[in-house]
Amino acid sequence: MFIPAQAGTHFSTVSGAEKWVPALAGMEGTVMATEAKFLIVQFLEWIEARPRRVAEARVAWSSTCPLNCAWEDALTDNMVVLTRDGHVVLTPYGQALLEAQQ
Repeated sequence: MFIPAQAGTHFSTVSGAEKWVPALAGMEGTVMATEAKFLIVQFLEWIEARPRRVAEARVAWSSTCPLNCAWEDALTDNMVVLTRDGHVVLTPYGQALLEAQQ
């Protein structure tokens, strides 16, 4: 079943995502829409490559363009979290989305 992404979201549905993230069970799974997918995946890969400080992520990924907000979207959509020691790390959900895209 395909449901088009709604305005303000970066997701469309595809079956099977619950095997990556149990919390998605019953949602028919979630895969990012093409427009946001490339930047989000690129951002998640960048975070996964090595430890990143919050300041480094903000400088490298912040944008004034509302259509280019991978850093902000990843935070809002719980793909990454900020640690007490000032690092940005992937959440299990972010890791699952990244693995699903590879």
